[in-house]
Amino acid sequence: MLKRIAVIAAAVMITLTLIACHTKPAKDAETLYNEGNEQLKAHKYELAVVSFSDAVKASPDDPRYYFARANALFSMGRKEDALADYDKSISLSPKNSQPYYNKGNVLVSLGRDEEAIASYDKAIEVNPGHVKAYFNKGIVLNKLGRKAEADVAFKKAEEISPGLKMPQGGN
Repeated sequence: MLKRIAVIAAAVMITLTLIACHTKPAKDAETLYNEGNEQLKAHKYELAVVSFSDAVKASPDDPRYYFARANALFSMGRKEDALADYDKSISLSPKNSQPYYNKGNVLVSLGRDEEAIASYDKAIEVNPGHVKAYFNKGIVLNKLGRKAEADVAFKKAEEISPGLKMPQGGN
């Protein structure tokens, strides 16, 4: 009886060893993130979303993974999903201006101009040197006919980045 148990135990150990040898190790979140960025650069947005989603699963507290997935989602035209991920990135890292800025761009593309202005304002609050946030805010304000406010935003952008080419009707 003991011999039979020993044979079964040995068989189980061999089986487990073979399974372990043939199972790919799980990729870590950073590797998945890097793969997603390469896919994003190659315009393989669906694959990038999968990689970033896997990174989120592996490390759900890293705001970079939500931000990156939002960028891929936006590139695919999945704007509401992108907004949700920008919001998650913001909630995890409220001192990073870039998710606020990108969120503003998505909101503009959805025709939600007032919300976009608020998002650009938040990007500027977090990073007063965010020239693109001032610039895009000026464009939206100009579009809304708020020329004086647009001029203020454009002037601030130009102060930060002298020689910046202003759109017609601004500055």
